[in-house]
Amino acid sequence: MARKSRRNANELINDNCEQDRRTFKTAIYARLSIEDSGKRNSDTIENQVRLVRQFVEGRRDLRLCAVYQDNGYSGTSFDRPKFNEMMKDVRSGEIDCIAVKDLSRFGRSYIEAGDYLEKVFPFLGTRFISVNDGYDNHDYSCSLDCLAISLRCLISDVYAKDISKKIRAALRTKQQRGEFIGGFAAFGYLKSQADKHRLIVNAETAPIVKDIFRWKLEGLSNAAIARRLNGLGVLSPGRYLYRRGFVQSGRYASCVWRPETVKDILTNPVYTGCVSQGKRGRSQDEWINVPGMHEAIVDKADFEAVSAYVR
Repeated sequence: MARKSRRNANELINDNCEQDRRTFKTAIYARLSIEDSGKRNSDTIENQVRLVRQFVEGRRDLRLCAVYQDNGYSGTSFDRPKFNEMMKDVRSGEIDCIAVKDLSRFGRSYIEAGDYLEKVFPFLGTRFISVNDGYDNHDYSCSLDCLAISLRCLISDVYAKDISKKIRAALRTKQQRGEFIGGFAAFGYLKSQADKHRLIVNAETAPIVKDIFRWKLEGLSNAAIARRLNGLGVLSPGRYLYRRGFVQSGRYASCVWRPETVKDILTNPVYTGCVSQGKRGRSQDEWINVPGMHEAIVDKADFEAVSAYVR
């Protein structure tokens, strides 16, 4: 971060004298990353808000106006819904002070965090407080310690990259062992309550999968199968997840069967009892397929005949 000139320092002192008479409209920002979710001793959203709220309520110059929480969002990106909402309120003048538990909760990207602290917040006239770091850009003595803040941002960035690398390696090991690590089971299956890494047949939807393969073997196109399912009022995979409460987003509420949805089912080896993962960004030859991990819904010979035809 850039070193402040003597002139800028004097201007900051004068500004602080004037600002001391202000009461800042303060927002608390809290974030919990995907990696931390579910851990018993994790830095929970509730604990973050509680700590910062106590700090804000103990200050005469701060008035709490809003609390923004991004639960389950990585700190390596600043594209988070509640963070974006907060910045919108900052730009509109509804908020002129942001308080966080520590800099790592604000963000773990060294470059982007530095841009906000050095450029965006000073330009907008926004006060920024990191409680546990003892940082307050309204406090002249704190704002001089730029090197320490830069180092902390850099450490957070390196930590995030290291954790991400270790998590990817651990997940890949699980995939190679045949453990299911996806968020949702494929249509026709459920995650076992006894072992969330194991799939069991869903008696409610497995017959639909069998019908899809049977109709394909009878010569129906993917589009014709989709039309038939929609005509019969069969819930699409997305709508099924929404109706059963597995997902909350309303965008799944109106999902219908499409030819692409049918094709995804007809080409998914999971229906032969094979756990198939590691597909994103890889060709089919690079998928991690571990056969015999759960009960099959479709005969392997039928699957191979159909999947070769629809590719």
